[in-house]
Amino acid sequence: MQFTPYAHCSTLDCSTRNSHTFFRYSSAILPPQYHFVLQSLTLWRDIAHDMFKLWMMCEGDLLDASNPYEQVNTGQGMHRLQQCPRTGKSMHRLLYDTQQRVERWVGSSVIHLGEKNVPNVSYTVELYR
Repeated sequence: MQFTPYAHCSTLDCSTRNSHTFFRYSSAILPPQYHFVLQSLTLWRDIAHDMFKLWMMCEGDLLDASNPYEQVNTGQGMHRLQQCPRTGKSMHRLLYDTQQRVERWVGSSVIHLGEKNVPNVSYTVELYR
C-alpha cells in the first residue's frame, strides 16, 4: 500500500490544504514562530554555556556588602529584594550577542532581575539551572 498525502481529499474539499499560513511562506521568508523558536533556543544555549560564570556573578551579587537586600511582600509572600548588577550586565550581554546572531528578534527582550517578579538573582539562576 502506498502512502498518498491528502488521501482524504477525494471525499472532502481540500482546496484549503495549502492556505494555512505556514504554506504561504517561501523558504526565504520564514514565519515569526520559526524566529521565536530559533532565538529562544539560541539564548538558552548561550545561558547554559555561561552558567558557571552566571552562577559566580550571582554569588558575588548576593554576598556583596555594598548591595544590601530588603524584605518586601512581592504578592507571593515575603522575599529578599536585591539588585544584581553583575548578573544583570552579563545577562544583557548574552541577550545582545544572541540578538546579533539571529536574523530577526520576535517578542520581548526584557530581563527581569531585582524586582517584584524576580526578587533576587538566585531565582533567575535556579530557573535556568
